[in-house]
Amino acid sequence: MHLCKAKMASLRYRIHFLLAIMLCLAALNTRADSAKTQDPLESKVLLLMDYHKARPSNVQEFVMSEKLDGVRALWNGKQLLTRNGRVIKAPACFTKHFPPFALDGELWIGRGEFEKALALVQKDCTHCPCGGDREALDSSREDSSWGRARYYVFDVPMCGALESKAPKPQDQAHKASKQAAQGAKGAHCTLFERLKVLESYLASAPTMPISLIKHEPIASEKQLFKRLQELSEQGAEGLVLRKVAAPYERTRSPNALKLKTYSDAECKVVAHNAGKGKYAGKLGSLTCEQETTTKGVAGLMRFKIGSGFSDTERQSPPPLGSIITYKFYGTTKNGFPRFAVFHRIYQNP
Repeated sequence: MHLCKAKMASLRYRIHFLLAIMLCLAALNTRADSAKTQDPLESKVLLLMDYHKARPSNVQEFVMSEKLDGVRALWNGKQLLTRNGRVIKAPACFTKHFPPFALDGELWIGRGEFEKALALVQKDCTHCPCGGDREALDSSREDSSWGRARYYVFDVPMCGALESKAPKPQDQAHKASKQAAQGAKGAHCTLFERLKVLESYLASAPTMPISLIKHEPIASEKQLFKRLQELSEQGAEGLVLRKVAAPYERTRSPNALKLKTYSDAECKVVAHNAGKGKYAGKLGSLTCEQETTTKGVAGLMRFKIGSGFSDTERQSPPPLGSIITYKFYGTTKNGFPRFAVFHRIYQNP
């Protein structure tokens, strides 16, 4: 009898043990599936929608600004981060007087200087010269770009209160920023109320490489496209439209739009396809993978990009797993990009 009870207890123990293992495996599979379906480009920051996909009924509710061809950077009160959360190891002198509250903006050097801006965030430049050290810069050195870079801010995510992890105010400038932030009323702050927080801080703080992006009112769609043409002729990437009354939204929002003479998007390189004819022995095309959402259902689409590459890029193509930006001109009825053209590497694997 005792032996039988012991065997039953042992059997129950084994069953419970197996059930625990099965539950753990199920949880791991769920996490793995989640990781597979999660877009690596999407993070908890404001992202832009294409103007033609979310055309507003009243453009007068929006303001416009130049779309800077730089690198998205988030200031969390202590350090600069990419939109994917990777720390940007900027020179200490660059961020020395930055505010103790969060900012969202772009590290920008100038039109057509994206590659130089990208190079800044891809290396450890904690001790590189910048700002007040400009006279000591050697233009032939790669790190000299920090002396030309500025942080152009287009939003202040935390308007009603300072982030709890921000350092305590040590001077009048920080106190002024806190008063400005806490002075905001209502369920959320408008775009200009949020930007006023930074404007008040900059007015009483030491000089630093921060600028507020200039916003212009929009009288009509005709004026909007006229301004787009003017800036495009000057070498600008395009325009950004922001709805003034909207809050800071940590998602891709119809209240924040991008408008260009062409559309662009990002995709992941999953295959290199060999070239033929004059491209024999070189890259012929890339196979790219991009997440899509159709009627609320997430999916993946694969397509090839075979144009836009330089001879150097065909000899040494973007590595597998890298994220690239491509240009396209509308989509097919099935949602595939028309005339997709390689633009640049957005992020290495």
